[in-house]
Amino acid sequence: MPKPLPTLSIAPSRLALTAHLGVWASVSGLAVSLGSAWLAGSVMVSGGLLMGRWWCGQRRWELRESVEGRHATWQWRRPGESWQVVHPAPVRVGAWLIGLRIGHRTLWLWPDSASATSRRLLRVRLLASMPQARR
Repeated sequence: MPKPLPTLSIAPSRLALTAHLGVWASVSGLAVSLGSAWLAGSVMVSGGLLMGRWWCGQRRWELRESVEGRHATWQWRRPGESWQVVHPAPVRVGAWLIGLRIGHRTLWLWPDSASATSRRLLRVRLLASMPQARR
């Protein structure tokens, strides 16, 4: 019986949300202290709308390696959808953040978006075989 494929489940990160909210609060605070009331209001409202849209767009996704003969292929999906063959490329591999370019999108793995085992597996085993992304 073939060995089951390791599947990495990635969830939206609350740490990323906190970092983005911190930047939004800093810019809003600067607009309040240095700008007029209409400028501060428009910065706060537009920033809040952008943050809400960004957070609602964050969804769970999964990545796995499929070995067929000698060649390894990568498959990606959102829960409830079918697996799609993709060619992921690492954009940034660090201790805190891992950036993967899958198709036309760049997906970021924050420390709280996946388990430590999944991130370690991705860093050590999976990213070693991926090609580097072009800049």
